[in-house]
Amino acid sequence: MRRARLLPIKITGIDDLRRIDSTGQMFGLPIKYFGSDTINWSFYEDVEELIQDITQYYRNEKLARYVVLIPKSKAGLRRSSRVGDTDDEETDE
Repeated sequence: MRRARLLPIKITGIDDLRRIDSTGQMFGLPIKYFGSDTINWSFYEDVEELIQDITQYYRNEKLARYVVLIPKSKAGLRRSSRVGDTDDEETDE
């Protein structure tokens, strides 16, 4: 069994996200909406999509502080979701 040590990365803003070597990484962004007791996660494989959502959709660059890096090999995620993605299927009636 091979072991590795993950070093913590301090992310304080958008510029820090751009400096990260995102090869083999996914980005998780936890969002708790006002009045809600649950945390919704958005997952990204592309750092530029993450930055675009933080700056254009949420309009709060401070959210970059809460981004979590997830190694793709350990992610166990079936699909990535982005802001505005829905699981609803369109039906023709």
